[in-house]
Amino acid sequence: MTLLENERQLNEVSGRIRTIQHQMASSSNEIREYQTRLASLAAHHLDQSNEKLDQILAEKAQNNEVIQKLEERMIRVDVRAPVRGIIKGLIINTVGAIAQPGQTLMEIVPLGKQLEVAVKIPPQYIGQLKNGQNVHVKLSTFDFSRYGSIPGTLQKISASTFSGEGGERYYKGTVILSRNYVGENRHDLVLPGMTVMADIITGDKTILEYLLKPIQRAMKTAFTER
Repeated sequence: MTLLENERQLNEVSGRIRTIQHQMASSSNEIREYQTRLASLAAHHLDQSNEKLDQILAEKAQNNEVIQKLEERMIRVDVRAPVRGIIKGLIINTVGAIAQPGQTLMEIVPLGKQLEVAVKIPPQYIGQLKNGQNVHVKLSTFDFSRYGSIPGTLQKISASTFSGEGGERYYKGTVILSRNYVGENRHDLVLPGMTVMADIITGDKTILEYLLKPIQRAMKTAFTER
């Protein structure tokens, strides 16, 4: 092999090496380009995923708020009485009607609990009364001659007087009833709003007897000979 032939082969090998180096450089550029694209695509998908996650979390929070409001409405729909008793009357009895805050929905007559009766006491008799005195309560709804009265106890007397619609003055008294029905039938219940007459026992006489005393004195005077 001559020197010229060796040089020719060397030049061919060198050319091949340069070609391969060029191809490797080109391939490296392509690799870096693909890596850049891949990183950009990954970042884009990550941003999209984060946005989607934020949207899902926001919708979840909104749905939780809606669920909480619905649960609160369901709780308010379930009306619970503060005491065990019998419903006297419904204030709202229309389906779909809206109850205002603080509005009375119904009246309940408590069962198994002592009832209180509010009475008006004329000032001229206040000196004869004290807490703990026995009271006979008659209901205007039930005939006294048939049903009788309900025993009670005078529990409280106001410290000052009040003025009625006609300008009359009176003390407020609270009477505790021994039972919540009148007569022998337990179904004849005492209901809120009933009108009563209370005979407060002051010693051996009732206030009613004191009220009738001037009439009795006048009748005795009328039948006395002069």
